[in-house]
Amino acid sequence: MSIYRKLSFLLFLGINSFYFSQIKLNKEKGVDIILEDGHLVIGQNDTAINYKISNNSDVTYIIDPMGFYGTTYVTENNKILTPNVIIRSNHYNRDNIEVCKEDIIILYPKKTIYKIIMLDQNNRNVYKYSRPNTYLEIIKSVHNDANAKRLGCENYIEELKNKGYVVLNDEINAQIPLKFK
Repeated sequence: MSIYRKLSFLLFLGINSFYFSQIKLNKEKGVDIILEDGHLVIGQNDTAINYKISNNSDVTYIIDPMGFYGTTYVTENNKILTPNVIIRSNHYNRDNIEVCKEDIIILYPKKTIYKIIMLDQNNRNVYKYSRPNTYLEIIKSVHNDANAKRLGCENYIEELKNKGYVVLNDEINAQIPLKFK
């Protein structure tokens, strides 16, 4: 095998391993919400994750990064793990138009952005992990007009809708591997 064929093969393997490690988290075909690393790191709960969000359509979408609500749990060796602690909810309310403009994501057609989003606003569970067990985080949540307005910004979202923008109606349905650092 020539050196060029070997290099081409290695490049092919490198590109494929990068793309296959990514996880598409949502169901909507016009928008992709991608976890590029393909896993979350255990113990880095305080580290914000920038998700890759791509709009493959001709529609301008409105996304509330805190507008996904549903159910999340963790499995340990394929068995549901009981949370160690459940954190009480703090109420966050956006009643200021400037805060709404900072928080709400406007995803323009054919654009890709990196943003922090909460995949499930209801998830307040804290788990205890131990090696060498394997863990998966199972997330099922929904983003829609009602959920996008739960924490405020109703007027701002309606203003954007009047401009022709559309609130993203989508579901997160993901199984994300959790790995030790």
